[in-house]
Amino acid sequence: MLGILVTLLLYFCLISWIAYRKKGDEEDYYQVKKAVPVTVLAFSVFATLLSPISFLTLVGNAYTGRSYLWFAQCGIFLAIPLAHRYFLPLYQKGNYETAYHLLEDKFQSAGIRSLASGLFILYQLGRIAVVTYLLSQALEPFIPINQLVLSGLLLLLTVYYLARGGLLVVLWTDFFQGLVLLAILALFLPRIAQSGLIMNSSQQL
Repeated sequence: MLGILVTLLLYFCLISWIAYRKKGDEEDYYQVKKAVPVTVLAFSVFATLLSPISFLTLVGNAYTGRSYLWFAQCGIFLAIPLAHRYFLPLYQKGNYETAYHLLEDKFQSAGIRSLASGLFILYQLGRIAVVTYLLSQALEPFIPINQLVLSGLLLLLTVYYLARGGLLVVLWTDFFQGLVLLAILALFLPRIAQSGLIMNSSQQL
């Protein structure tokens, strides 16, 4: 297990170093103006939605007999067409870079933009705290380090590779994370099908 964690650590450092070497100007650092394969973007959306919160919670729900709750994750298939139909045209029409830029333009107020972005930052800080804590709980049996210390180390690692690589490193990290998750699913899907879990979940809905 320790070898796997060391490998992941080296992987994050390598990806951030490569992205740091390839990044261009400031706009490219934050927005990735260069072409990115559509598969990478798709995997990034998929992996972003599947955080340790949902990954661990779904397993816990399945263990306690509430495996049918995994159907709630299918909401993404409804959200993506709606976002493509109604939200993306707004950004493209006004050439907006972020939703906060759209809010500022709509209400003619930089304060609204600052308020919305500030609240989102606070939300993300809380989310990162929960995610790193859950991850440290999962790793504690394998690493003899205090949970708070481990959470801090994970946070520092995240800040390091994001600061060096920008948005590009986020996209490629999510891409490889999605590949790993799909590989795990392909490995265990035959056993899940044989166990009758999918059929039981469908009957409980």
